[in-house]
This record gives sequence, structure tokens and C-alpha cells, in this order.
Amino acid sequence: MKINIESRTSINNNYLGTKKNKIVEDIDNITYYYELNAQNEIETLSVRSCDEFNLDKEKVTYNNFDIISTKYKAIESDDDTYYFLQQNLVIWLNKEERCFNEILIYKEELSSFYKEMCTKSKKRTESKRELSELVTFLPYIGINSFKFDSTATEYADLNELEVMSNKFYIDKSSYLLRFDKNKLSQITIYRRLFKGNIIYNDLDLNKKENLEYLIKNSSIIERKGYWVLPEIGITISNDFEELFFFNKELLKFWIMINRPITSW
Repeated sequence: MKINIESRTSINNNYLGTKKNKIVEDIDNITYYYELNAQNEIETLSVRSCDEFNLDKEKVTYNNFDIISTKYKAIESDDDTYYFLQQNLVIWLNKEERCFNEILIYKEELSSFYKEMCTKSKKRTESKRELSELVTFLPYIGINSFKFDSTATEYADLNELEVMSNKFYIDKSSYLLRFDKNKLSQITIYRRLFKGNIIYNDLDLNKKENLEYLIKNSSIIERKGYWVLPEIGITISNDFEELFFFNKELLKFWIMINRPITSW
């Protein structure tokens, strides 16, 4: 597929700020993924799984990506994510398959958010503890010894800047820990990568059929791309790949269906 990116504005003449009534759209055999604001305007625009693309008319492939990322002063995080802050561009690299997992551009209004994401996701000290392959979830309490509202220093040796940050992340291969004001606020588990069991009320949430059962038998709020289960404190992505377990402080944001999740 042919991908032409104009910094800060568009992918294949599909423009940020355009109004849409869907979050995924196929145009000319290319699938576009949108994140929309309250006015249904595109906040972020991305494509996935491609071998090459043009960035401001310059061809980018896996083989020349190091040169391009150096030229544009991209900042690399420890999960093979590259932030091109001047271009409002984020690229997720797949080093195993030598391709680009996802390419995303975002509106100028989100620049501060992605700058913060970039800063917080740089290489950091390894976490002091790991999720085991058998975990039990308790709503609004936590998962095993990963308790919501416990301090970040219980999980990693942090520098002074990190301790003072309002929000930062510890990103592992199969899960992500989010901290707000130095307190654990959310645990995201990537089902495709997490090989263990996630037990809730005798259900293993690492099985799609159990997630479907939970959605069918729970009070849910549907937001673009996600099902939110507020009574339980779980959000499930529509593709069943991501599970978000959160504390009560983040509940108010999850249930605001028109607020993009990149804004908090």
C-alpha cells in the first residue's frame, strides 16, 4: 500500500480535523484508524502494518529508518516507539519483522501530551517486581501485589524528575503501569503478549469468550473503540487485545465517552 504523510496534517490526503462518524475506515484498500473529539473531528490518524512510506515526499523504509530518525531528531523509547515531535508523528517499529507496526499523526493540540509521553517513556530503571503468570483482579483494589494508589517507588527506582511528575509509565512487554501523582492508577495488559491467567470471579479474562460473557452480563458504557465496565473498573478494547484495570480516580475519565483517551 502507498502511504504519503504530510507532517502535522494528513495521510494520503486524509486530514486531521476532518469530521468522521466512525473510528475505523477502509479507503482504497488502506485501513485508517481515527481518534475523535467531542465534535467528531479527527484528533489522531494512523495506519498499521506497512513496509515503507513517504514522509514529506521522502521515502522511508526499514533499512533507512535510522538515517531518517536521526535527521528528524526522533526520540526513541524503550519499546521501539519513535517520537518525531517536530512532525507530530509517532512510529512503532517492528524490529523482528522489519516493518512499521503503526504510524500515527496527531493534532497540534495534543503536542504537549505526546511530548510528555515521550519524556516519560525513555529508558528507565527496571521495575522491582513483575506480574506473575497467574494473577487475580480485585475491582478498584489491584492485581495481586500491584495495588492501586501504592507509591511508584515501590515498583522502580526513580529519579527526582520522575518522582515529581504528574504522570508517567513503566512499560513492560506484556503490560503497562500508569502512575498519576506518584500513585499507581492503571494497569494495562496486552492479551496477545500476556501468556498467563487473569482471574476475576472464577473467569479467566485472558480468554475472549469470558470477556464476551462479562460484557454481556455487566452494565457497560460504549465509547469509541472500548467497552467500559464502571462497576468493575475494567475497560476492554473492541478488538479484545487490551485490558485496562483502573482506580476510582480514573473512572470519571473513562466514562466521559467524548473525551479522547490521549487527553488525560
